[in-house]
This record gives sequence, C-alpha cells and structure tokens, in this order.
Amino acid sequence: MNLELVEARAFADLYRSAPKALGFSCVESDERVAFFAPAVDILILNRVIELKTSTGEALEPIVARFRELGLKGFGVQLMPDLESAPMLATLERLHLRKRDAWTRFSRNADAAPEVTSDFVVEQIGPVGFVEFGRVACEGLGMPVARTPFIASTVGEPNWLHYLVYDGHTAVATAAMFIHERIGWLGLAATLPSHRGRGIQNLLLSRRIADGIQAGCTGFTAETAPSGASARNMVPTGFAKVCDRPNYMANS
Repeated sequence: MNLELVEARAFADLYRSAPKALGFSCVESDERVAFFAPAVDILILNRVIELKTSTGEALEPIVARFRELGLKGFGVQLMPDLESAPMLATLERLHLRKRDAWTRFSRNADAAPEVTSDFVVEQIGPVGFVEFGRVACEGLGMPVARTPFIASTVGEPNWLHYLVYDGHTAVATAAMFIHERIGWLGLAATLPSHRGRGIQNLLLSRRIADGIQAGCTGFTAETAPSGASARNMVPTGFAKVCDRPNYMANS
C-alpha cells in the first residue's frame, strides 16, 4: 500500500466535505493530489502530494495556480524514491527547492501498548462537531472560523473522531481515516494547558485498538522531524519510514 495515497485520500475527503464558501479545493490524479486553500497560506493546506514517479511536467499548471492565488507557503511533497533527475529538474525550473521535511511513520497491526490515564477518551459523532472543531483549531493554532473545515468529516464513512476530556472539559482531539485497511492518524491537537501529560499517546493507543477492531492491517502518520509528535510515535509501536522533503518557493 502506498502510504502517501492514504494521507492524500484523507485530505481529499476533508476538502470535499468542507463548506464550499471556504473556497478549499483539491485536484486528484493517479500521479498526484493538489490541495488549495486560498485564505490560509500554510503548507499543510496548500500542497501537492506526489504519488508516482514522473517527470513532474504536469506540476507547471498546478504551481501556476498557487501563484495566481497569491499563495507563497505552498509546496510539493515527494518521497525520496520519487526524487528522480527529471522531477528535480522540473522543480528547479519552477523555482521550488528543498526547504525541510516531514517524517513518515508506519506500524503493523500488533496490539498497541496499554496506556493508563485519568483522562477519558470518547469517540464522537456529528453531535460533537462544534466541540471537536473548537478544540482542534485552538490546539493547532488555527482561527476557530476554520471549524467547518477541520471538523468537516465528523460522522462521515471511513472516519473515526475522538475527544479527550479532563472531567467535563474537552482538551484534545484526534481522528483516523481508514482506506484499504490502512489507518491514517491525524488531526491530533491538545490545548496548551494540557500538553506534556501523555494525552496523545492515549489517543494513539485508542485509535490503533479501534483500527485493529475495524480490520486495519497497518497504520501511518506524518509529523515534523522533531518535537512532541515525533516522540510520541515510537512508544506506540511506530517506526520511521523516511523524511519526506518539502519543495517550496525560494524565500
């Protein structure tokens, strides 16, 4: 299974489910998926995920569209084995150069380590839409106005969404998208007041257990190369696959 494809399908689902008024869109092909969010000029919402080896020539109109929209924080993401000489030449011609990388992790469907905690994890449905969006936006540093996007797939097929409670207060979120028996783990956010207390390890363990119950044969996620998110992966059985470069415009 192409792990990039699972992430791409998850984000494509998010973009299709988002309210049209937000102006988010995606363009899918066998070789790549491109995501456009004109009002939010950040890489995670404006990027191309490459799926297959190619010369990259088809990137030219996509990159032109990013620039026509006035976006500067967009990028092209491709696994190291897709960095062919023709692709790199195309990226150079488009003035896109390697800036940094995100780390791809994966694990099999072995049982997750049990995590004990005083916090309570609850799987939610559509009734939890607003609360999930509010906590996720605050935890990720996004305006609460992005709730209709970040929570757009709550209750949708192939998705599982979770809130963590400290008493009666929601303090963290996470989600899992299942595609061809692979679970993609994302939308993980913790309020600043509750970071460093093991909540995301708790959510990783819960999603793995639920994914196994749903028939998943493996799991994948991506994080920044360092920091709390990357550190959380190894104790729950994930292994690093590679660092996936981000090719972005010259700053």
